[in-house]
Amino acid sequence: MSGMLRRLRGVWLIAGVLIAAVGGGFLSNQLFHAPGSSSEANPLEAGFLKAVSVGATATHGNDSVIMCTGEVDIGVEAVYLLDVVTGELKGGVLNTRTRQFMTSYTYSDVAKDLHADAVKNPKYLMVTGEAQMAGGYGNNNRVGRSVVYIAEVNSGWVACYAAPWDPGRANAATRTSVQLVLMDRVPFRQGSIVRPQ
Repeated sequence: MSGMLRRLRGVWLIAGVLIAAVGGGFLSNQLFHAPGSSSEANPLEAGFLKAVSVGATATHGNDSVIMCTGEVDIGVEAVYLLDVVTGELKGGVLNTRTRQFMTSYTYSDVAKDLHADAVKNPKYLMVTGEAQMAGGYGNNNRVGRSVVYIAEVNSGWVACYAAPWDPGRANAATRTSVQLVLMDRVPFRQGSIVRPQ
């Protein structure tokens, strides 16, 4: 008899959860569709998980290349690749219309900027971060919504690079090559670390 009672308890538990889920969904639907309500006033109307706006960037690397992504405009992302051997930083943005890399970026002096040009085996770290720059750079040229931070562990320096961005490039039909802009660089450690190779 106790085995049957346990099975009945499990059935009642599952039934209770289902009734609560259906009832909660019905009540929330009635609440969000009440007269005078709008989807802007009720961000949960589109669904619970859609109410939270999130953004994500990715970084991955190995001994010869590091890759990361960062937003240059709303809904438009760039991919950046750092060649660890040469210290050259390259990037690209997919065109929203042609689905091809129509905007490309280059910067060849990363190793020099980070005082790593004399380091035998440089150890780089690279991430992107959000940075909506007021006024842009130079002659008020606009940069993307994120920047690329690159650090070299042995030299103890970190630098910040920005991608010049014109919103019209998101769907332009011509290829454009632009140089990334060094925003600033600073030492994060006093002195350098010499590691046996």
